[in-house]
Amino acid sequence: MPVFLAQLAAPGAQLVRATASNGAQLRYVFDPVRESFAEFTAEGDTWTVRQGGPVALWGSPQ
Repeated sequence: MPVFLAQLAAPGAQLVRATASNGAQLRYVFDPVRESFAEFTAEGDTWTVRQGGPVALWGSPQ
C-alpha cells in the first residue's frame, strides 16, 4: 500500500483513514513537523495521490 511507503519517507507522519460520502476509501498521511500531507484515494485496484506542503511525501518533489 502506498501509505506505508509514504510513512517510511516521513517517520513522524500520522496516518488517518476515512470513507468519503460516496463510499471511496481515503488515506491521509500528515507530517505535522514538515507541514505536509499526502492523500491516497482508492479507485478500483489503483490509488490516486494528491499532496501538498513544502515537502513531497510521495514521488518527486512538487
